[in-house]
Amino acid sequence: MCALRAVPRPEQPIEKQRSAINPGLSAIAGVNAGISAVPILPNPAALTRHLSITEFSTAPGGLSETHHHGELDTSVYVIRGTIAFKCGVGMNDFVAMREGQLGFIAPRAVHAENNPDAIWSTGLSIRDTAGVFYYPCEAPASLPDGKTGLTVVPRPAETRSVTPPGSDAVLGALSSHHLRVRRVAIDRIVIDPGATWAAPFATSGETAVLGLEGEMLISDGQDTLEGSAGHWWYLDNESLLTVSNRSREVAAEVLVVRSAPEAT
Repeated sequence: MCALRAVPRPEQPIEKQRSAINPGLSAIAGVNAGISAVPILPNPAALTRHLSITEFSTAPGGLSETHHHGELDTSVYVIRGTIAFKCGVGMNDFVAMREGQLGFIAPRAVHAENNPDAIWSTGLSIRDTAGVFYYPCEAPASLPDGKTGLTVVPRPAETRSVTPPGSDAVLGALSSHHLRVRRVAIDRIVIDPGATWAAPFATSGETAVLGLEGEMLISDGQDTLEGSAGHWWYLDNESLLTVSNRSREVAAEVLVVRSAPEAT
């Protein structure tokens, strides 16, 4: 199998997904009206062990039941609309993650997902482990230091491409819009018209790339695949990732999601 490969996005409803690939998804089906989800990774094209990505959508006014995600770090990227959360003591706090923003939900942080907009919202939930991650619970009566456990990482005021020094060859920042948790890093990367962006070091662990805007060419140093917004690709460990913007008029954007390599 090639080190670089396209990852097809499943289209069938969540309740028809095979739980053997990611059994955690089956816990959502049937208990949260107006919320749907499909797995991106693991996928038959890329049976990842340490990178789990789910695309989820919420209807206008949708509200999930109160829950947490156990001991897992949960990172979020908002593709469209607003992904908001009721949280805090008595679920009286409100945290909103908006289109183009990154977010983090700490282990065991209690919340209920809500869509306050008049359009469907769509986002990604990203974790370092596939499996059971949904635990219904009661609203907390108190919180240590009053912290909700939810953090928003906005887009930089001036979006720019960055090629950082390779001082951290595992999960160092690849862009100015970067989120790092214990075993996962996420970067939103902007490529100028007609330009090529190259990662400053080879991939380590499992790496996925999502086209956000425009048309692009993805290369691992040997093979090259083309695609556009909404397309996913997967790269094996030790791949040399480059992304070329096929347009000479408008910028392209990609989301690069990396997991740390297995401990040796």
